[in-house]
Amino acid sequence: MERAAASYHVVLIGIDVYSGGVYPLRGCVNDIDEIQELLLNRLGVPADRIKRFAAPLRGGPPRPTTVPTQRPTRANLIAALTALGDEVKPGDRVFIYHSGHGTRSEVIDPRDNGRYYREALLATDSNVAEGERLVFDWELNRLLGKIAERTPAVTVVLDCCFSAGATRAAPEKGARPRYVKSPRPIVLRPEIAPPPATGERGAARRLGVGSGDFMVVAACLDDERARESDGSGGGPPAPGRQQKTHGLLTRALVEQLSALEDTTLSELRWGQIWRTVAARVEAMNAYQHPWLSSNPVRRVFGGPPEAGDIGYSVTFDAASATYRLNAGSLVGVTEGAVVALYPELGSPGAAAVFPPVGTPEDLRERIGLVRVISTGRATSDAKADPAMPPPSSPPSAVLRGRLIRPGVGAKLVVALAPYDEAMANRLAASPFLEIAKAGNKGQITLVQRSDKAWAITDDIYGTGEEPGPPVPTLPFLANTAPAAGAADIAVALVEHYYLYAAPLRIARNCTDLADCLEMRLLDCNEQRGVLPPELVHNPPLPELQPAKQPNYEVKAGRFDAVNDRWIALGDCYCIQIENTSDIDLWLTLVNCDSEGRVNIHASRYPIARKSRKTFWSSSGVLGDPMCATLSAGQSLGVDRFVAIATTNNTASLDYLKRDTSFAEIASGVGERGEHPRGASERWTAAVVVVRMTAT
Repeated sequence: MERAAASYHVVLIGIDVYSGGVYPLRGCVNDIDEIQELLLNRLGVPADRIKRFAAPLRGGPPRPTTVPTQRPTRANLIAALTALGDEVKPGDRVFIYHSGHGTRSEVIDPRDNGRYYREALLATDSNVAEGERLVFDWELNRLLGKIAERTPAVTVVLDCCFSAGATRAAPEKGARPRYVKSPRPIVLRPEIAPPPATGERGAARRLGVGSGDFMVVAACLDDERARESDGSGGGPPAPGRQQKTHGLLTRALVEQLSALEDTTLSELRWGQIWRTVAARVEAMNAYQHPWLSSNPVRRVFGGPPEAGDIGYSVTFDAASATYRLNAGSLVGVTEGAVVALYPELGSPGAAAVFPPVGTPEDLRERIGLVRVISTGRATSDAKADPAMPPPSSPPSAVLRGRLIRPGVGAKLVVALAPYDEAMANRLAASPFLEIAKAGNKGQITLVQRSDKAWAITDDIYGTGEEPGPPVPTLPFLANTAPAAGAADIAVALVEHYYLYAAPLRIARNCTDLADCLEMRLLDCNEQRGVLPPELVHNPPLPELQPAKQPNYEVKAGRFDAVNDRWIALGDCYCIQIENTSDIDLWLTLVNCDSEGRVNIHASRYPIARKSRKTFWSSSGVLGDPMCATLSAGQSLGVDRFVAIATTNNTASLDYLKRDTSFAEIASGVGERGEHPRGASERWTAAVVVVRMTAT
């Protein structure tokens, strides 16, 4: 076997045996045995690039000896990760795999007797009852942050639990959760470095959020327990096969990797396997939902951040010859909609970014077209239409889809001012658009400016020509150039607006739990120093301009790109969201920004009933406020934050993300591109508008 071309640094941690009365596990060392064999014999990682930490049960099967094994004590694990922070070089790939117990415990900071809940990994010598020798989430974050400073090609897999959420179903025979709870609050000992202001629960939720320097793969969501099982469901093993216990995530991952050629592994992308892996885990345990922190275009065995369009997840049911999409009426996928199917993100030869619709590149990429026949709030069903090219993909494949023709009642209604028949005909040729009759209102209005350019206007944005010193009274979003080809650019801009405004359309349709979600901006301008962790999600900060909520007016900072320095700092704030209902919700927080991009700040984030969460900047450091900024040349802009929450924790809205701005489209860059847990699925939303004026 040839050695892998990339320079790898691998840490494998498998812990079945614990001190301090913690019940043992059975599959954690089995997990890293499987991963180690794959790395050595199939990926070609040299044995001297792997550090192995294992605590197996006595009397278990023989263990591999190619890589020396060390005890996974707290001291050894801390030392290994610390050393990586000094050893790795730019371009190196780091792959860390942890299989074992996780815990969520109440922690008391002796500095001020503050109490808060934090997550930790258990080392083999951890004593949960006494709070000794745990690896807390903030310690893990610090160590991994040092590694990420040297290389962004880092993947961390955590096959363990990270919260004390109640198990919602009895486990199958032979299955057990990888979770331990402390019987009493843990008082931090002097030798443990105190946590920073990172009050968000769970290492999995903090690693790589914002900066994108990590790919974190978690076995479950924050409120769930990961399980391990012998895979039999309580039945006897298949003839001639030995039953082995594994974590459900590891079992599903290894199953997928086993079906692939060795030569494909080093460049394998999560997108090629992830949706199948997640579906397999959820089939084994309906209350465990694996989670990725970053774009699935990244490589499985360590790789830097890369751009890519997630698209809808599309699976095929052979019995009914029906395609199931993870998008429904809330986002405009209604009956009659046409969806193009493509290979999953990261598949060999597949473009990570969707080509422009209808181009030769698009037609080469497409697997086929399907038409939606029925739709729910967050899912829809489609079938191949005899009038369209049938999908050519294997029925078992997980595909990627995108809307190319909206269904009933889902087109964007555009008005023209003044009404221009030639422009109206050009816009009407787009499958996404419907043209309002002359004199009628639309959802947006395309206004011809004095320079003959066409500008997109809506309830927030104007043409950029409105008078009002020293800046226009209305912010400006996008316009065509006043030249030949303006009609084509106008179509591209308006079609991008259709995608850009999708979160706003969803918010208008989320009325099941009216007024149960409150969103406000908190004033961070006078914040000094680091907030204690217990205050990060309920900080003692005043609301920013309470009389103007939900429409805030702030001063934006200015940056001198030539001299690489800030000329003036803008207003600073954080976003607090409160669930006032008696129902646990899962939240997606989206920003439709002033440039036309859609950024996702949180995805499927749990907010318990009658509780608050506060969201900080995307720097990855809680307590670091957001600061109002405008792009070069902008004097006025608006960010619209949209909080969308649901009782359906399987509903993902990640496909809303848009990386392309209106300016890029106008300049010719072009577009870059489940079942509810409870008896019923309910949705709610809140929107705040942040109007920014340059200082």
